[in-house]
Amino acid sequence: MKSYKEITDTELIFRFSSNDQQAFNEIFNRYWKLLYKYTFNILNDNALTEDCLQEVFTNVWVRRNELEINNLKNYLFSSVRFRAISRIRQAKFTSFNEEIIDSLVVDEEILYEVEELEETIKAAADQLTDRCKEIFLRSRFQHQSNKEIAESLNISIRTVENQLSIALKHIRNVLQNSGSLAILLLFYL
Repeated sequence: MKSYKEITDTELIFRFSSNDQQAFNEIFNRYWKLLYKYTFNILNDNALTEDCLQEVFTNVWVRRNELEINNLKNYLFSSVRFRAISRIRQAKFTSFNEEIIDSLVVDEEILYEVEELEETIKAAADQLTDRCKEIFLRSRFQHQSNKEIAESLNISIRTVENQLSIALKHIRNVLQNSGSLAILLLFYL
């Protein structure tokens, strides 16, 4: 059986609507970062952005049996956009603010490029030693701090830092050689 990270959005939707908590967790992990960046660009406030995303994901889970989702990514982005607009209306912003938000569009090409970059980075990480790969993935994809990684793996923080340095150097080399969105790498890594 495939791991949840390997299955398509369509399969995740099917499993999720069948009350599969792990499928919901994968949806959350897969889209949280992109949705956060998009929502923060609208609200420009960390707490409001987190509240907005929590409300959307809570609503999705509560309504999982009645939702008809054809395109998961579009559904989630539309949901957070409407939730953000609702938050702004509650704060009594002007219609000018709504016009600005309406002008913000999810550029599908950019989303595709970000996803492609993540896949390239994960493929490059697969070339690392098991320990180095695990430390890198925990740091960059599970958002664990160096201290958290060190404690969970029972190693020193310095070892974590050294392994991350090795991983980042390798991944930068792979991306430079493949010509993959090297500019985004500066922000991502």
